Amino acid sequence: QQRLHLFDSSNFFAGEFCSFDLKPMVADPAAVVQTLEFSRCGRVLLVGMTAGYLLVLDALKGEKQAVIKVAGMVADGEIARPCLSPDGTYVLCGTPSGSVCMWRSQGGAFVGELIGHSAGRPPLVAFSPT
Repeated sequence: QQRLHLFDSSNFFAGEFCSFDLKPMVADPAAVVQTLEFSRCGRVLLVGMTAGYLLVLDALKGEKQAVIKVAGMVADGEIARPCLSPDGTYVLCGTPSGSVCMWRSQGGAFVGELIGHSAGRPPLVAFSPT
């Protein structure tokens, strides 16, 4: 069972304030959590999983906003580090072809592909905070 437990760092010893079961959200039983990232606003949580899944959750309610399947997210045993835009609206992730793909975090609709990285899959992507 894969459960995600959230704690308030200012009140850690009070215990978790929320937990969610991730297994029903992703159909692939082999998918295991690899990365976690909160949006700057704290309302969106991006979960990078093995088997190329990106899971976008409402961080306060644990509700699934999107499941995105990224072909080739894991290469040579390294997982690509996806990221959220500062407002939590978009998800970015590098691909094996050297491009960076973007999706809407609400619903997972594909937005576009940024081409130009020539050294293989970008292992880390980021948004400017402004």
